[in-house]
Amino acid sequence: MRNWTEHVRPRLSSLRLSPAREQEIVEELAQHLEDRWRELVAGGASEDDATRLALAEFREGNLLAKYMAPLREAHTPASITVGSPAEARGAKAGAPAGHVLRDVWQDLRYATRMVRRQPTFSLTVILTLALGIGATTAMFSVVNGVVIKPLPYPESENVVTIGVSAVFGTQRTPDFPLAPRMFASYADNGRSFQEFGLFSLGEATVTGSGSPEHTNTLQVTRGILTVLDAKTGNALKQGRIQATGGYYSSPVAGDGKVYLFSQKGESTVLSAADGWTTLSTADFGEDGFATPAIVDGRIYLRTNGHLYCFGER
Repeated sequence: MRNWTEHVRPRLSSLRLSPAREQEIVEELAQHLEDRWRELVAGGASEDDATRLALAEFREGNLLAKYMAPLREAHTPASITVGSPAEARGAKAGAPAGHVLRDVWQDLRYATRMVRRQPTFSLTVILTLALGIGATTAMFSVVNGVVIKPLPYPESENVVTIGVSAVFGTQRTPDFPLAPRMFASYADNGRSFQEFGLFSLGEATVTGSGSPEHTNTLQVTRGILTVLDAKTGNALKQGRIQATGGYYSSPVAGDGKVYLFSQKGESTVLSAADGWTTLSTADFGEDGFATPAIVDGRIYLRTNGHLYCFGER
């Protein structure tokens, strides 16, 4: 950028501005001259001719007044009430778009100069804004995924949680433990819901061939196996099974059969036909938490100490 200060500052000496204010105006006018010089050079003028023409235009009194108009001392504009005659007159007259764009461009250049003048403070402000926006985005992502966003299957609003409360004297106790007999009564006599189930949150340490891992657990009631349509979420088939034990693993299906593997290492093979007929059971004598895997016509079962593979030879 050329040194335009020596041409601008003498023109402002008679205004008796404060040093800080004078420096701001000098920088702004110098930027105007630099922009005009580049326009002239881009239009085909030599650098010397562009400098002479830019200074000649600047020395014209009207042009200087035009440049300084947006830089005059700030004042508080009169307030305008929405719907007032003053606002109506302003709407009829209409603000020129060029004036608005010029003000925006001026503000951007002023902000850029302030950033360059105080880089440490500017960096601190930018980092603070970035951290605030990032933290807000992260919090919204969690709230959206847990609270706002529905469960990833159709008609998820039909899944509800039922709690039990009890009254002792004049005080009601919420979240009262549900007795097994009460659950059985709800399941047998309830008409408002298609199915009932109990669940309990907990924690457990999973051990095996590797390092122990601490994990959250979910204990649920057993006995009901349901087949859902993956596209619609509608229940295609539902029935009570005879498999026993608690389950960390998920059931898998293949070759017209359903395979279950309980926490105690007991496997159950069911027929996928009507009735959920039990075809076979086996006790591996070791705890098992992994879901059975079916690959290339073979099924793999993993207990705490062994990996089993079953298939035809």
